[in-house]
Amino acid sequence: MRLTTPGYSESELWFWRGSLNFVALVEVKSKVDRLLARAVAKISFNYMALHAGTHFALNASFDPIRRFIRFDEGPKDWRQFVQFLSKPLLAEETDELLVTRGHILILGWKDLGTLTVTFSPYNSMAYEVTLARGFQGIWQPLKVGHVFDWEHHEILRLTPNDRIVLPPGWANRAARVYQTLVQRPPL
Repeated sequence: MRLTTPGYSESELWFWRGSLNFVALVEVKSKVDRLLARAVAKISFNYMALHAGTHFALNASFDPIRRFIRFDEGPKDWRQFVQFLSKPLLAEETDELLVTRGHILILGWKDLGTLTVTFSPYNSMAYEVTLARGFQGIWQPLKVGHVFDWEHHEILRLTPNDRIVLPPGWANRAARVYQTLVQRPPL
């Protein structure tokens, strides 16, 4: 998409873009409906099947979400399966700092019977998909996450934050300072 400003040539706008330092607030309105919720649930279910295996994914505890995804069956309120999240997904992120603009998927147990996937396309709107409540079957430990970095064509495995020990004060650094530390070197 190209933004145009009446009365200015494109070359003048490119010059100004490099010399002006400003922040533009943008309001985006979108409609999240049952069809989008089913698509988010399908991506999440496939991620679980990839990491837990086919035999695990075929467990009857996943029948309600499977029927919702495939046949649009189940409760009238799709929010029983798909919820919105408003908190940052990665430990290093704050409201002012995003570490990545890639797609984030995180699979894990909320408790011994509730399996969820957190999914955030472009690390913007975040969804929590409940795949099973009251899981019946052979339980296996599932705690895995990935960032699909579309800008650099990489898939990065996330490390659970209970395994990371930060030096004192590191997590409380100002976002601007920390952002310079995590920027990639130019290619």
